[in-house]
Amino acid sequence: MLLHEVYLTTDAPKPPRRNPPVLMSPAASDKNKGVARVLGTMTAGAAELMIFHPVDTVIKRLMNSKETVNASTFNHILFQDRAAESAVVKYRSLFPGLGFGAAYKISQRVYKFGGQPYVKEFINQR
Repeated sequence: MLLHEVYLTTDAPKPPRRNPPVLMSPAASDKNKGVARVLGTMTAGAAELMIFHPVDTVIKRLMNSKETVNASTFNHILFQDRAAESAVVKYRSLFPGLGFGAAYKISQRVYKFGGQPYVKEFINQR
């Protein structure tokens, strides 16, 4: 007979259930909270750029191509004038306008997720 079957078949009291200890980070000061918000949102914006900017570039190049997409033209459509270059150069060609895109996307994320909580806290205090 298994242990859980014993508890089901007898009227013996069950042992108290023990919860695992809760691991919590120490309370952050307002300065650390602000730094965490800004760095976190900057990281999120940069990660979004590194993942989705090349995908978006590929999609736009495929949509705007007037050539028929097949195995022989695929490389030329995606990488344009960099089709004959090395893999690193091809990969870098998927990031046109990255400087402007990075400045826009990261500042947008910092404002939205880093700055708006301060505004919300300020409004709720009044």
